[in-house]
Amino acid sequence: MSIIKNSIRCNICKDVVESTHVHDYVKCKCGRVAADGGREYLRRSFTLPTDYEEMSIDDSCDDAVSFIRVVGEELVIAGYPGGDRAVILANIRKMIKELAKLKNKKQKRTKK
Repeated sequence: MSIIKNSIRCNICKDVVESTHVHDYVKCKCGRVAADGGREYLRRSFTLPTDYEEMSIDDSCDDAVSFIRVVGEELVIAGYPGGDRAVILANIRKMIKELAKLKNKKQKRTKK
């Protein structure tokens, strides 16, 4: 497995942190989670396992996309080994619904 991107998203402060090189220990804004290792290894520091969401991408993924999420107005796509196609489709449906909600919010703001 080769790491393409080593990053996580803090579920507390919503900060996305990325470790870009070996021993690059990067904390989120609130300090609850951190990523380390760059493209050499994945190391996570956290208070609770539910404090972060994995955002890393590696080249061992059988499926091109197995995780899709809308964060703010940004589309986040990540690949994981052994992705389940049913999960991929469920995430795509969820993403489409979230994008529709964002579009509706923008339209309501422009009408005012």
